[in-house]
Amino acid sequence: MNLGLKMCQQRVVNKSCLIRKTAQRTGIAPQEVSTVVEAVLATICESMKNNEPVKLRGFGSWDINETDERVVFNPRTGRKITVGPKSKVVFKAGSDLKLEDPDS
Repeated sequence: MNLGLKMCQQRVVNKSCLIRKTAQRTGIAPQEVSTVVEAVLATICESMKNNEPVKLRGFGSWDINETDERVVFNPRTGRKITVGPKSKVVFKAGSDLKLEDPDS
């Protein structure tokens, strides 16, 4: 992984930018921060695969939403097809992460 010292110039903070910013904020070497970030993300992914919700107070929570089998309409063929049940990960922002309403 390239952990160069150039600043994050993107509008999106990707993993390497997160690592660089965290290293600058904490004074910890980028290689060590990278190890910790990788471990945290792997733990979250592993928990999701085991159907275990992850909750970080103030930041947010990741949960699994289950959908039932359903019948849908295929507009291309005009046929009705059955779509099996699915699981998907959803994230809900915590109180510290919610953005203020600009209209208020």
